[in-house]
Amino acid sequence: MHSKRLLETINMKEKITPQPKLSKEEVLAEYAKTGLDMQYADAFWQQYSSTYDRVSEEMPEDEDNSDYALDTTKRGIPWYILYKNIGHPEKWCQMAWNFGAYEDGKTNALKDIADCLWEIIRDRFIDKDPDFEQELRRHCNFIGKQFGKSDIYMRFFYEWYKNMSGGSEMLDHFDQMENAYNDAISKGKSEDFAYFYATWGWSGAWRIAELREKLQKEGWNKDYIQTYLYQYADGLEEDGEEREHPDIPAYWEEKVDALMMGWDYARKHGLDNKFAERFRDIYLNLSHPDEMPDSPLSDVEDRAIQETLKLYGKSI
Repeated sequence: MHSKRLLETINMKEKITPQPKLSKEEVLAEYAKTGLDMQYADAFWQQYSSTYDRVSEEMPEDEDNSDYALDTTKRGIPWYILYKNIGHPEKWCQMAWNFGAYEDGKTNALKDIADCLWEIIRDRFIDKDPDFEQELRRHCNFIGKQFGKSDIYMRFFYEWYKNMSGGSEMLDHFDQMENAYNDAISKGKSEDFAYFYATWGWSGAWRIAELREKLQKEGWNKDYIQTYLYQYADGLEEDGEEREHPDIPAYWEEKVDALMMGWDYARKHGLDNKFAERFRDIYLNLSHPDEMPDSPLSDVEDRAIQETLKLYGKSI
């Protein structure tokens, strides 16, 4: 009998008493302590109340639900106010609140602002949000003014976020691209050249940018130039040796030129890429013969086309 009463006493002591929900007046008094704009006091109360109700339903055995609701609401409210002041719609403001509630971020730090925006964008609601680009632009305008960022820096920021790549880890990359852009401008290059150079994601950026500039001046279209540059970049990555003579292309560069001759012919005559590859091999064999050729090298391209067409026709 004595043991039974002792067990009941222990169970009573271990019983958890949940925290009661604070009154609206108590919550508003807590908000006043933050020193934040009082026009958002009701929003603070509503967020506390809904958070308390939710966690009390999900975890009724927890005794600190009120403290949890109050703490998360205090962390989230500065982000809600920030997004409201920027001019974002309520949906964006609520998502910013959620970020602040569970992250120890500061609304005056660019890295935290970049992470908050990135978290909102990663939540795929933007796929169905017709105003996504408008709101992203609005946020970029705020960042540019708030942190004194240049137009080109914010262009990189906007484009990368728009294409689903962002967060504080990208900030150094934006700085590097801005520096590369300004370096090209300082050397007399056009804005188009500078932007391409700054955003080229592989090695040999200046060399590739100058090649692109050359091809543009020669009048080639975008498809040709893009294909050429990727072929050249691959060759540069794999072989990349310096030319023995500045005016004489390396053999791998000749391979790229030959492939593009075949690519251009194939495109104009409705043929596939196999033609371009076979043309390249034949062209290089003809232009680098073991013995002196019977016909002038100026005829090599035409001869290579004819031989490739014969070979191509047999393989169909």
